[in-house]
Parts: sequence; structure tokens; C-alpha cells
Amino acid sequence: MLRDLHNASLEERKGILAERVNLIRSASSTDEHRMIREEMGQKFKNVRASTTEMRTNIKDEAQKRRFELAHRQTDLIVNKIDTAIDRVQKLSERISGSLDGLESKGVDTTSIKEGLVNVNNKLDEARTKSASIKLAMEEAFASETPKESLNAVKDLIKDTQNTIKETFSSLKDIISLVKSNTNNKDVSSAENNTN
Repeated sequence: MLRDLHNASLEERKGILAERVNLIRSASSTDEHRMIREEMGQKFKNVRASTTEMRTNIKDEAQKRRFELAHRQTDLIVNKIDTAIDRVQKLSERISGSLDGLESKGVDTTSIKEGLVNVNNKLDEARTKSASIKLAMEEAFASETPKESLNAVKDLIKDTQNTIKETFSSLKDIISLVKSNTNNKDVSSAENNTN
């Protein structure tokens, strides 16, 4: 007469429990009450164990999805960072290529070269940080406290972004220096040609 609660749906469980309550109320002896309570207690423990297992599985799946989402977002961020690094590198190479032309015109390029060395050092630093983001992300997923580890990854990403911003700012200063040196040389050569 008593069915197994473990495999029953929620509605079936409610029906089974209602039947058992009615059985207890209608039972004539205390021995029957005791047996029914023990049986119900055992079934209740089985149901609780199965629902706990189901909740654990749901939590594990939700955590997997969160990790996959965080992993995809980190990959996108790393790709954007690498793209920004490549863009700054190309600008730096273009300026380096134009230095020979400036030197042939007689422009002093020592400060520009020093600035480019600084930019290249910052680019190397940004590349190192970008690679370390990927490694830190994998370590965060493997750690026992992934939330705290992911916060450390966020800090590393912000630090890398700031390094790229500083590099780009330095590169803008170099570009303005090149333009001012080129304009000054053009003005002085124009004055020499008119005299």
C-alpha cells in the first residue's frame, strides 16, 4: 500500500504523504502508528537524500555554466587586449620607419628613439601581462575559491589595460614630438630657401 517516494513526482509525493497521514489517523494501535512513522521516516530520509543530490547536481551545472561564461568573456577581453597591443605596435613601427627620413632631413631624433624604447618596453610588459591573464584564469577555475581568484584576474586585466593606455599615451607624445620637429625643420628650411 505504501509507495516509494524516491521515484515519485512532487504531486505524487503529496498524495502519498496525505494517504499516510490518513493511515496514521485511522490506525487503531500504537504499534501500527510506530511502524507507519518509522516507515515514513525512512522514506522521508530517502527523499531528502535524493533531493539533496539533485540540488548538488544543479549547483554543479550552474557553476560550470558560470565558469564557461567567465572563460568566454576572458577570452574576448584577452583578444581585445592583444588587438590593442598589435595596434600600438604597428604605430610604433611606422614611427620607427619614419625616423630614417627625419634623420636625413637633419632632425634630432634621440628623444624620439628614447620614447620608442620606452614604448617597446611597455608593449613587452603588456604582452607578458596578457599571457599571464590566460594562465591566471585557468588557475582560478582550478582553485578552491574561484570567486576570489577571478577577482584577482579582474585586477590583472585592469592593470594590463592601464599599461596599454600608458603606452598609447606615450606613443601620442612621441607622435606630437615628431610632428613638432618636422614642422620646425620645415619652417627653418623654408626660411633658409627664401634667404
